[in-house]
This record gives sequence, C-alpha cells and structure tokens, in this order.
Amino acid sequence: MDYTRHKREQQEREKMQMRFRSKAETHLRVVPIQGDGRCLFRALAKGLAHAKGQFVGGEAEEKDADELRMAVSDALCRSPQRLKSFSEVLPSIESIEGGLRKYCRRLESPQFWGGEVEILILSKMLHVPIHVMQSAKEAGREENGYVPIVKYGEEFEAARNGRKERKPVKLLYSAGNHYDLLLPSLLHR
Repeated sequence: MDYTRHKREQQEREKMQMRFRSKAETHLRVVPIQGDGRCLFRALAKGLAHAKGQFVGGEAEEKDADELRMAVSDALCRSPQRLKSFSEVLPSIESIEGGLRKYCRRLESPQFWGGEVEILILSKMLHVPIHVMQSAKEAGREENGYVPIVKYGEEFEAARNGRKERKPVKLLYSAGNHYDLLLPSLLHR
C-alpha cells in the first residue's frame, strides 16, 4: 500500500513538472460541452468525430457519449478477461470509487462524471492519444493558452506498422469538474 501511495505521489510531481516545462499552446479554441454529467464522454465523442473529419452534435452526440461510457463499463464490469487488460486502474477504483462493484453501478448512470480512469481506458481501447489540458492561467502561469496536465496514449501518436500518425484529442479540464473540447483555432489552419 505504501508503494502505491509513493508511486501516485511521484506521478503527481511529474504532472506538475510537465505543466511548468511545456510551452502554452495558443493555437487552440474551446468547443463548449454541455455540463450534464456526460461532459467527458461528450467531449471525447466530438473530438473523435472531428479527427475523422465529421461533426457530431445533439442526440447523436449524446448517443455516442453513452456508447463510450458503456464501452468502459463493458471493459471493466462485464468481462474478467478484459478487466485484466486495464488492471492499472484498479487501485484508483478501489481507493477513490469504493471498489469495483460500487464503481460499476455508478458508471451505468448517465450522470456519473468520467475522469482519469475512463480516459485511460478509452485511450487504450481506441488506440487514441488523449491530452488533458488546463488554461495556463488556471495552472498559475502568466502566459495565455493551454498547458497539458497529463497525456494518455502517447504511444498511439507516432506512425507505426502502416498506421498513420494520430493527433491527440485535446480536452480542457476546468473548474475541477468539467471537460470541454479543444480544437485547432480556425485562424491557424
């Protein structure tokens, strides 16, 4: 247990260091996402569609968001074999969510807020890099723009084995409980 705590503290220190080493990205615009408990999943659905050159909104956005939530639920709650593929999230689920059974019940609700566990699983499951960003000002920086808090799935960014390079889906995490989508500025295309 002490080792797990030490490892988490080290990861938090590394996240903080990355925030202050990275130059703020100023070529991004915020795509506001409805704050209905699905904001993480909605932002990801919109970002994934954008990466394919598509637009998703309205009922289709909600449907896609719920499908992403259910994909996480299927991976963690319905298949012991698949659960093994995501064993690194179990300590967080145990300590933060109060155990896997409780987490799985809560995950079924559309009002359950997604976070780090769900981002990690979806990044691995979909082979998509996902960067969680914060406004530079909110991160305590003097400059404008956005800085990474954490990057998931960096191994999926590079072109490999005939697969094209994948640009990350960038999520803006703000106010301690909300995700919006960040897309390239229309002025910098």
